Amino acid sequence: MAQNDVKKLSEICNGKILRIPDYQRGYSWGEKQRKEFWKDLVSIKGEQKHYTGTISLEKIEQEVWETKPEYNQIKGAIKKGDGLYYVVDGQQRLTTIFILLNELLNLAISRKNLELEDLEASDLKSEWIFKKQDGKDPVFFFSYEESNDNYGFMTNNIFEYDLNKNKDVTNLYAKNLKEAKDFFKEQIQNLNDETLNIIFKKLKNQLSFSVYTIENQEDVYITFESMNNRGKPLSTLELLKNRLLYLIALINARDNGEQQEPRKNINKQWAEIYRNLGKDIEHPLNDDEFLKDHWLVYYGEPNKGKKEPYKSSLLDYKFYIGKVYGEKPEAITDYENNTSDNGESDDGEDNDQSLANNAEKSTNITKLEMKDIDKYADKIGEFSKYWAWTWIDNEIKLSCSNLELERLKNIILRLNMLKMRHFRPLVASIFLKLDNGKLNINEVCNFLEIVEEYIFLTFVFGKEYTSHEITTFQKLNHEFYTDKTELSKLKSAFQKRIEQEKVKHTEQFIQRIRDIFNKDENKGFYTWDGCRYFLYEYERSLFKKEHGGKMFLNKEWWSKNKSDEGKTLTIEHIYPQTPKENDWNEFDSFVDKDKKILRNLLGNLLPIANSENIKLGNYNFLTKCSSYKQDCYSAKEVAEKNKVWNIDTIHKRSKELIDFMKKQWSIEFNEDQEYYLTHGKEKPKGGK
Repeated sequence: MAQNDVKKLSEICNGKILRIPDYQRGYSWGEKQRKEFWKDLVSIKGEQKHYTGTISLEKIEQEVWETKPEYNQIKGAIKKGDGLYYVVDGQQRLTTIFILLNELLNLAISRKNLELEDLEASDLKSEWIFKKQDGKDPVFFFSYEESNDNYGFMTNNIFEYDLNKNKDVTNLYAKNLKEAKDFFKEQIQNLNDETLNIIFKKLKNQLSFSVYTIENQEDVYITFESMNNRGKPLSTLELLKNRLLYLIALINARDNGEQQEPRKNINKQWAEIYRNLGKDIEHPLNDDEFLKDHWLVYYGEPNKGKKEPYKSSLLDYKFYIGKVYGEKPEAITDYENNTSDNGESDDGEDNDQSLANNAEKSTNITKLEMKDIDKYADKIGEFSKYWAWTWIDNEIKLSCSNLELERLKNIILRLNMLKMRHFRPLVASIFLKLDNGKLNINEVCNFLEIVEEYIFLTFVFGKEYTSHEITTFQKLNHEFYTDKTELSKLKSAFQKRIEQEKVKHTEQFIQRIRDIFNKDENKGFYTWDGCRYFLYEYERSLFKKEHGGKMFLNKEWWSKNKSDEGKTLTIEHIYPQTPKENDWNEFDSFVDKDKKILRNLLGNLLPIANSENIKLGNYNFLTKCSSYKQDCYSAKEVAEKNKVWNIDTIHKRSKELIDFMKKQWSIEFNEDQEYYLTHGKEKPKGGK
């Protein structure tokens, strides 16, 4: 690595073309980092310098970049002695600075081409942002490489080269770029001309950086992994991409090869992954949760041992640097300890592997080849589409009837209401096979409803820990993904456990309800974590009765965070928690403890939109009924069946809901248990 120089921005950028290389993640800075940067900038006093961090650059020699068609237009734009550089570390800071610079220059241009440091803003934009060339594409002095998914978004949406080519925000990184642009535009729009000049001067001359120029290409990847983790930490998925690109470079060097297709494939598959994980721009899916789930089905290793076993497995063993040369990794002992009870192959292949072969394989490491990396990249890219479907049911696209598709989407909604537990990778694998024609939609829906029943009875009705039988099911997940077992075998496994454990889970449920009535300020069913799902299932039964064969509901009613017109679904207490004086005289004779119990019995709870809940407030029952008649089926049923609301109607409706529970999940309660569930207290001795 070359010497460390402390430089200002004008010295870093002078004559250089800066590119964010393919192994870098996208722009990840959010509101917190933007605000901190702006605060630091405006706080600089007088001629004071402000140390901004480290910039690591890799110089790309002319004989290398000249072979890439995308760089044909830069020849005339590079000053003598400088050239093309990859930003190895510091791209988040530099991206932020160039976005602010662009907004500042745009504002100056709009003010009759205001001069900044005695140069017209339009000339400065040609010097700092992009330079137009006759008959050629412009040269952007800082940007992604053209192969990057966000190149067009940065050049057209952020730097406004061609507004007719504006692209939609399709991923989290593009969203972050746009939010940074909007943020800085808002910060500077009301600054006077003098202050704009001061800000420009600070950016250009008063921010100082430690600048490293990396000369050995192999050092680039190591630098990326170590230095980038000092800022906003890299996800394991981002580290893995960098590692795979590094391994491709090492394999090419080992074999005296120049294979570029594997590198292109990594970029293609990771772009696909981030497109799928970012389908919901406001709520992007978690990188590492996805990576872990794919690791579980692809390799079939137990998720135990270290805190993040998938990370250790992938970076310290599967794609260990020394594996290129057949060297045994230092982490092999930990790896063997973590997988000693699992006789699966470490390459995702379908063939069985004995423990003896595994031990031999641990001693004589097979060299990593391009085909191993290619296969892994193909599989993880493919899996991302179906994993995203398990979260975002509106993304599910299949050739089937609308009714079949809506049934499937509704099941996914319900599974997510139950948090899906450790079955998400299995559901994603099922989607993959369904989309490839290996399964039909009816058998998939029937199976997923059994999974739904198992999750509810085990973790929500019963009180098993999330890790309950996790190793068993993770093994089955892997066997299903690798075609070693069929859906019918999985179905039998789930059904067997449902029947074997139902009595135990019934006892757990009764104890849970006793605990929340006795220990949680008598909040009863209102604080049961299955309340929302249970009320949904009851609503679904009323919907099905009303609409015949349709088995799905408009999901917006039941989303935890949003519904029609942005409303939030809440649980309504029919007899309110803080009743208005004289409006609920039916309950005046009860002591406070009994009032709390009555309020939090199942029979007194309704799902309803938040704005309606607030509007209804603590009004009397008849006033509430006028709104209930326009609400969900459960609310309509309460309004239509009852003229008054009192202890008897609460107990009666509680009994109806418990009867529904028994029928829906084939559950049996004894007389004393049922009394407790409908009354929130033990049955009096000798009572009826």
